[in-house]
Amino acid sequence: MGTPKITQAAAELYVGTAVRASEINSETKFVLEYWDIEQPPRAEDVLGDNNIKSICLVDHNQRSQMNVAVSTQEVTRA
Repeated sequence: MGTPKITQAAAELYVGTAVRASEINSETKFVLEYWDIEQPPRAEDVLGDNNIKSICLVDHNQRSQMNVAVSTQEVTRA
């Protein structure tokens, strides 16, 4: 997961919703708690219930990092 502010800024830029690809690590948990930012929902929870047309990946550079709920056809290139 990217830094919380960058992830949220990207979501707002693309008129979307910030989500997390997996469980958060201790470093990200610390940042979220320090800045009093709510943990983003899991990608599976958001993608499974909505008709998502495209996805913008932030802080992502390997397919192995992609959440299984994300289809490569939905990924928007910026």
